[in-house]
This record gives sequence, structure tokens and C-alpha cells, in this order.
Amino acid sequence: MITFIEIAPVAHIRIVLRVPVPLATGGWTWGVADIHPDDLAREWAYTDAETRSLVHVYGRTIGRVMPRAQMGDRFRISAFGLVTGLCVGLHEYEWSAEAREYRPVGEYLSGWREAVRAYYLKTGEFYERKQFRARIGCVETPHAARLPMTSLGTPWLADAA
Repeated sequence: MITFIEIAPVAHIRIVLRVPVPLATGGWTWGVADIHPDDLAREWAYTDAETRSLVHVYGRTIGRVMPRAQMGDRFRISAFGLVTGLCVGLHEYEWSAEAREYRPVGEYLSGWREAVRAYYLKTGEFYERKQFRARIGCVETPHAARLPMTSLGTPWLADAA
């Protein structure tokens, strides 16, 4: 038996990277990044402030990790609700030649209130009543060696004790 701790059983939002892509008729629009076409992550956030922090952290991190040659002069990080599909947060970042890094541009866009309202209309649940609930689960593996477990459920702590 393998014991694990599940920190958050269900992700609530997905974090998405968008970059400018040229249009055939000229100009550009926000589109999928070739270097990362899927979701950057699936996270959980219980308030607008937590969502704002996640968008900001992913924006700063992506701006430092991804190569500028593939990102271009700007990008945006968006957070979408998994149940409603609505945007709950968005911030745009632009390359600063003086600072030699991507910097936030404009104001953070919050769609939290609209998304929470849509969540209630779709599910009948108040999102504000959701809260963090850690839980412990077990996975039965028939061919795994049975290891002695400590009271915390971690065999590697048994050796340290």
C-alpha cells in the first residue's frame, strides 16, 4: 500500500500563456504560443487575491524562463475557471529594454466576481464557501513491496528516527 497526501483534490483554474500572432490581413491577435501550446498549469485559488498572485507569479517566472526570441516583445498570462471557462484574471507583460526583462503593462484584469456568479448559476454552489481541505488517500498496488510505515505514513522517516 502506498500512502500519499493530496494537497488540493480539484484544480479550480487553468493558467494559459498567449503571445501575439500575425494575422493574414495584417496586424496581430493573441494566440497560442508555439513553445507552450497547452495550459501552463492547473491551480487552485479561493479568492481574487490568490488568483492575482498566481497570474503575477506565472508572468514573472515565464518572462525569466522562456527565451525572448520565441516569446516576442510581449505576452499575457490568463487564468480561466475550469467549470465556467470564464477568465478570472489576466495580466500583460512587455519587454523593457532598460530593465532587460519583461515588465507588467497596464492594470491587472479581474473577472472574479462574474466567474463566481456564473459558477453559482451553473452548479448551485457558493464558491465563497469552498476552502482548502487536505485529505489522505491510499492506493493499493498488488506487487509493491510492503514497507514499514511510521505514524506519519512515510517509510523514509522511519530510518531517520
